[in-house]
Amino acid sequence: MAVGGVTFKSDDIVIKSPNDRRLYRYIQLENGLCALIVHDPEIYPDGALEPSKALANTEEEEGEEEADDEEEEEEGEYSEDDDDDDEDEEEEDEEGEDDEVEGKEKRKKSASQTKKAAAAMCVGMGSFSDPSEAQGLAHFLEHMLFMGSADFPDENEYDSYLSKHGGSSNAYTEAEHTCYHFEVNREFLKGALRRFSQFFVSPLVKIDAMEREVLAVDSEFNQVLQSDACRLQQLQCHTSAPDHPFNRFSWGNKKSLIDAMEKGINLREQILNLYKENYHGGLMKLVVIGGESLDVLENWVLELFNNVRKGPWVKPEPRMAVPIWKVGKLYRLEAVKDVHILDLSWTLPCLRQDYLKKSEDYLAHLIGHGIVFHCFGIS
Repeated sequence: MAVGGVTFKSDDIVIKSPNDRRLYRYIQLENGLCALIVHDPEIYPDGALEPSKALANTEEEEGEEEADDEEEEEEGEYSEDDDDDDEDEEEEDEEGEDDEVEGKEKRKKSASQTKKAAAAMCVGMGSFSDPSEAQGLAHFLEHMLFMGSADFPDENEYDSYLSKHGGSSNAYTEAEHTCYHFEVNREFLKGALRRFSQFFVSPLVKIDAMEREVLAVDSEFNQVLQSDACRLQQLQCHTSAPDHPFNRFSWGNKKSLIDAMEKGINLREQILNLYKENYHGGLMKLVVIGGESLDVLENWVLELFNNVRKGPWVKPEPRMAVPIWKVGKLYRLEAVKDVHILDLSWTLPCLRQDYLKKSEDYLAHLIGHGIVFHCFGIS
């Protein structure tokens, strides 16, 4: 259990509703990683699981699996001497089976109504960081982190663990950040965090896995080829100023990644460089929500994320709100679906310092619902 490594801690930094029963704690680790820890009492409405039992759930699963296999083998054994006993107890067995089925259905219904534990990690790097010679690299890096780590080298270990325990995971790459998240049955949060944390400590980025994940990235690209919104977005990217970071093929596909390798670019080296430059504590924000106490959750975060590489918080450089597109240009994009869409875009200054005010959201709401036009008598 970790006992050090926190440089800042606050239990009252989060502004919350009086009706919010959850407890919040914000901590910053020595490596620069910032974490928001959330205790949700509704995850364990009858009281949190004892730490010893939680530990058993995360560290003794292999033994449980072996026991299940042995039990199945024993159930499969058969002897002729058992026939008479089976006939005498047939009616009792049927009644017992009915009770067992009813009990399983009740437990299943109860489990489906139970809140799950969850976590998310946001890294302050996205497709704007793609090198021009290997576009889609940030998205490809996101995929590769799922493909095993030093502690859990099996490519399917993370997803398999979550699936086995009623969970799921996903990730997405935006222009300036990449987010990874999962949810899992409440008792198995620490085991999931243990596997999740290794994404940001020791990913393997195996060459044989890279070849398969190029196809996975290409598959995602092909799935959105018929999406009018995605087609329009990519047109906007391609027609933007060449020296602007928006001028990127952020999706990436087989062509953009394979072409880079055929030009002599070491794609694995590029991925590792991108990882080393950006995947450090100074650019990471973690959120963990569970039914355990704040102290327990904090110790888990310290234990599992203390080995994230230390790095400084880099203050974003303010960018001038310069035009992204040439004026006087009209592009016509044939729609896949039978729709008519008018899309208006504005270039705004950096709003990072004003994120609590959400002024752009208010403005979008007023314009989107026609309230501004109504005030000016425009129909």
